[in-house]
Amino acid sequence: MKNKTKLNKIKKEKKVTPSVPAEWLYMTDREITVREIAAAFEAEEMVEIWEAAAVAEVILREKASMDLEQTETDLGDEESNAFLQANQVKSLFLVTIPPLEFETAKAAMKKITAKNGGFFCGDTEDFLPRVE
Repeated sequence: MKNKTKLNKIKKEKKVTPSVPAEWLYMTDREITVREIAAAFEAEEMVEIWEAAAVAEVILREKASMDLEQTETDLGDEESNAFLQANQVKSLFLVTIPPLEFETAKAAMKKITAKNGGFFCGDTEDFLPRVE
């Protein structure tokens, strides 16, 4: 009986898991830093930054965060780099979110884009979904 209950719980969790990627990209058409990303949030305790590593951690809730790491504007393949050029990307961040926290992460993404411009897109072949 115990195993059956556990199996049902696992099935329910699979149904709840959204089809949202955990890996995202944040792109802007101007050069920005993690400090500028952090400035999009009023509460300093919401964001931790490590400037030397070019990393920002946005706290979504206890034990859930959105991590942003600045990287070179080169995604390693011709097609992806053509997308960067078409969008005039000057700053590129690798972003990781917990998919179950997408709605909270989306609100944080919108704060960042409102302050710094640019957009977030899934680190997928078609760069979807997209949050602006």
